[in-house]
Amino acid sequence: DTGVRGDALAALVACRAPSAVATLWKIADDGQAPGELRLRAVSLVGALGDRALAAALITRFGRWREGAFSDELALALATHAAVVLGHLGDRAAAPALADAAADAAFPSLQAAAVAALGELGDCAPATRRIYDELASSSERSVALAAQRARTACVR
Repeated sequence: DTGVRGDALAALVACRAPSAVATLWKIADDGQAPGELRLRAVSLVGALGDRALAAALITRFGRWREGAFSDELALALATHAAVVLGHLGDRAAAPALADAAADAAFPSLQAAAVAALGELGDCAPATRRIYDELASSSERSVALAAQRARTACVR
């Protein structure tokens, strides 16, 4: 049962089991695993709160984003990864997130990437231009994310 497996993963993370990270990556990367379980694994990477995991997640984010054109699950994984990258707070994720934020092909991913940039506190001039441009997007979720991120830059 996927729910039970997901709960087992959450328990590994909660008790900080030494095998937690390897198990999460294994499931997140397993194309045969149920999508719901793979998404949960990505979210649990964020629950660990370890910035050192960002580099591996940035790589996966890029791969899943590339796969999004032909795979709906890849789009969902990339979107989850963007959110987690924002939570992890490693500014090394900013270039990959900015690239996704500037790409309107997938509004859900674009909104997640913009929100993650805002969470990172990325207020570089190029990123602020992205926020300014997207603040008036016809995609409401994108516009709201950009407005929030832009507001955080003026504080």
